Amino acid sequence: MAALLSPPVKQVVLPSEAACISLLEKSSCMKEIKQIHAHMIKTGLALHTFPASRLLATICQSFDTGCLNYAWQVLGRTDDANTLMWNTMIRAYSCSGNPDEAILTYVLMLHNAATWNTYTFPFLLKACVEMLPAMEETKQIHCHIIKSGLASEIYTANSLLHIYAKSGDSFSAQRVFDGIPCPDAVSWNSMIDGYVKSGLLGMARKLFDLMERKNVITWTSMITGYVDNCLFKEALELFREMQVMEIEPDHMTLASTLSACAQFGALDQGKWIHNYIKNKRIQVDTVLGCVLVDMYAKCGEVDEALDVFRKMERRNVPVWTAMINGLALHGRAIEALQLFREMEGAGLKPNNTENLLLDLEEEEKETAIHWHSEKLALAFGLISMEPGMTIHIVKNLRICSDCHNATKLISKVYSRKIIMRDRSRFHCFMDGSCSCRDYW
Repeated sequence: MAALLSPPVKQVVLPSEAACISLLEKSSCMKEIKQIHAHMIKTGLALHTFPASRLLATICQSFDTGCLNYAWQVLGRTDDANTLMWNTMIRAYSCSGNPDEAILTYVLMLHNAATWNTYTFPFLLKACVEMLPAMEETKQIHCHIIKSGLASEIYTANSLLHIYAKSGDSFSAQRVFDGIPCPDAVSWNSMIDGYVKSGLLGMARKLFDLMERKNVITWTSMITGYVDNCLFKEALELFREMQVMEIEPDHMTLASTLSACAQFGALDQGKWIHNYIKNKRIQVDTVLGCVLVDMYAKCGEVDEALDVFRKMERRNVPVWTAMINGLALHGRAIEALQLFREMEGAGLKPNNTENLLLDLEEEEKETAIHWHSEKLALAFGLISMEPGMTIHIVKNLRICSDCHNATKLISKVYSRKIIMRDRSRFHCFMDGSCSCRDYW
């Protein structure tokens, strides 16, 4: 009778499988995840594959070492862990600071007789990319891919192609590429990029011309390849062709092309790209800002370079360096030193002080010049350009004293501003004087 009259025992209702998964999706920290895990252990849900896989996936969203160690314990205590769980662990390690752990996880996966699928190998190859050079591991994984019959599967093949291309093994990359039944844009771009990185621009251009549906990545890879190999004319011609095809350039395309303009002295095209950036309202970040400053400075428009520099919201060390070097290159030593002090005042430390400022008092050795091409260029400019227009001249040798004096005289007689770039610096001639103050 007493038993019938006693109050009923309150039962603790533990979360169901669906409730636990819902809580995992809403969790925001490891403390909450561990509490949910504790409930799963009490209810036995931790022993079941599906809820355990969801728990593992939630933990692996963070690539922190402590979280991954905890995730590894969850995997090790799950009976019959499925392929999804192994792949989740491999992927997490491949994105962490310890990508070699992904390879070890794959070895244990094979030891536990777990099956792989089409996602396993791309995750492994991503780990190999992070471990470069890791060609021995890559070759072994490649053998497993061939044995598994996935060598022609596009996602796996593209991952293989990417690592061979990035490591500079264009021969192996080409073999993988040739084995893909229907290469997609990623395949073509990886192969082109591989040839570019190997310096085989002829092969890269051949593939580029064969590719039917080129995207902005394709064009950028080829343009960047030309710039990196000092083929600036070819880079600018390809950029013009890109505009004809109405392909929108991205930040990387614009930066590479501006670098070509700087090295080639193509001021007009550099200005066109700058106007394009303004019209499209493209944000001038530190990369674009740096190449714009460098382009204007090397093309003789140092005041335009200063205008770009001053309008930038954020300036890092390379941007300051480009502007300071630009001023020094034009003989504006005092301004260069002032800007250097301004940079130090902003709390920025130069990467290499010795290379940051040009030695403005060091005179170049005389170069034997038999053909004074600058005089011919100056004469052509005077007869072909409208009065009052600035004449720009670029040469790859040091200007001699005779040509220097003649240009000063012409600038005064014809009331012309003449900007001449020789191999060491810019000379701005106006009213019979030069910015170098007759010392170069």
